Amino acid sequence: MNITQKFIYILIIFLIFEFSFSDDDPKIKFLFDFNETFNNDNLSENLLLGNVKFLDDDNIFYNFPRNNYTMNNTKTITFAKINVTDYKFYSWPDDDWNRFPHDDNCSIFISIIAFEFDDNNNIYLLDEGNVICPIKLYKFNSKGDLREVYTIHNNTGNINIIDFVLDNKNDYVYISYYNNNNYKIIDNINIEYEEGFIVKKLDKNNEEAKFVLLNDTKLKFDEKYRLSNLYIEDIFPNITKKVISISLSCDGEVLFFSPISSRMIYSIKTKKLRKIKQINIDDVNESYKNDASSAMISSNLGNLYLNGLENNVIYIAGQIDKDLAIFDYKGVDKRKMEDNNKIMNWPTKMSINDGILYIICKNITKENNDTFNLKTEIFKLSIYKEKSYVYKCAGIGQKWDWETYVVWILFISIVIFVLVFVFIGNKEDKVINKKD
Repeated sequence: MNITQKFIYILIIFLIFEFSFSDDDPKIKFLFDFNETFNNDNLSENLLLGNVKFLDDDNIFYNFPRNNYTMNNTKTITFAKINVTDYKFYSWPDDDWNRFPHDDNCSIFISIIAFEFDDNNNIYLLDEGNVICPIKLYKFNSKGDLREVYTIHNNTGNINIIDFVLDNKNDYVYISYYNNNNYKIIDNINIEYEEGFIVKKLDKNNEEAKFVLLNDTKLKFDEKYRLSNLYIEDIFPNITKKVISISLSCDGEVLFFSPISSRMIYSIKTKKLRKIKQINIDDVNESYKNDASSAMISSNLGNLYLNGLENNVIYIAGQIDKDLAIFDYKGVDKRKMEDNNKIMNWPTKMSINDGILYIICKNITKENNDTFNLKTEIFKLSIYKEKSYVYKCAGIGQKWDWETYVVWILFISIVIFVLVFVFIGNKEDKVINKKD
């Protein structure tokens, strides 16, 4: 065997190992945490909705979804950039945008309830507004330059924003919400809140956003359970009946949602969602997932990641099926913690950045009668080669990116070349042996 043959065999072995054994570590690892202190006047369910996203290793952003919050007793901030060395918060994009809002000033941030990046590193900030200022979606570039402002809806103070997903391929946003002033008491025990989605086309005309109600009780109350963090449920007794976790497929065609009060997960075609005013059980596909979830996100490879509140795990739901209706939950994969001393208390958000799934958890403890502490804990999980759903969709319908095509073409070419080379070599050996 000559040097060329040896090199080819070694290369084949390397490619086989590359395909068979990725660096996808199935263990959930603790990354870092930070603390915030506030008093009773600041106590709000919105405390649990703060998110942390990694634009890259040096740029971490965090939202403060509440009005009355003082950082270091010097200034109020609702969206910030975190220094990765000491995890200090710095106002972003500048102090004028983040100063304490006055009732007559709607040109500054009121309360950033959620945010998202697109594949060009533009940052979208969703401001929930107040009784005077409307719900707005701001678009900035990564340097902090304002690009667009979209008015979503005039908030009368009753609309409570939970989260949103960005469909930058079709220029839509889908926002989950609940109406705190519109609820029903069922059987003198259960409280049913008005929940649903706000659908908004991102264009320059001021067309009103569309509200799609979700008021079929079959879509809400499946089974009852106690949260892993009992203290959160004690101070926010109706939190599980208000929050809907949402995620969007990377092609923008399917919206997934899961009420925390249910162990069901649902999906609906976005084309249908944009046409109806109310979601009924017949409008959705459903799947039982044997666990309650408070956060989920999809990747550009068509995988859906969601947490399990009751079992303290991360589930990987796998590829969406051919008709883009619902994922195959039978192939679910449970990811366990690496350090049993660390518990994912109330995972509220997830984010994906270049092969890493970040899980953001909230843990509220009482320091004294007037003071509370909120610990935000960040965990990470390696998801080999996957990116956020906002990137080029490479998973729906088994679509690949160009790198995958190149690798497979290279691998198949080498295999064919080696087979031909070996066949010719064996044939020459036979001829030589025959002559001998």
